[in-house]
Amino acid sequence: MKKQTGIWIDKEKATIVELLKDNSTIKEINSGIITRPRESGEGKTSTKFGGQYVDSEKGKENQQNEATKQFLTSIIEELDNSTELIILGPASMKTKLSQAIKTTSRLKAVKAEVKTADKMTNNQLVAQVKEYFK
Repeated sequence: MKKQTGIWIDKEKATIVELLKDNSTIKEINSGIITRPRESGEGKTSTKFGGQYVDSEKGKENQQNEATKQFLTSIIEELDNSTELIILGPASMKTKLSQAIKTTSRLKAVKAEVKTADKMTNNQLVAQVKEYFK
């Protein structure tokens, strides 16, 4: 039996629509990615440590990359038994998800397509996914 899945994704959240015969299910996953963390008393971007300066940008970038990795992994866990997939979204996160799916061994046989789409309501997403798999 075909399990057709549509995903709308950006840095804030992913909305997953699964189509099974005549009904559909919707699930949202929040990313937890902090794009610009602010710390109390933040002023300078570096601190003096002895005779050298320590920059916190690399640490913040690593935190963001790790959060992105966990977000994509949590989405991939929801794609069990999917046979066809459409990934929608406004920015680069949709291509990162597509690449992560291609490197996941149990999902290599899944037919996936990536398309650009603006933000939409859940009803609009369900309609677009149904139209795509028509």
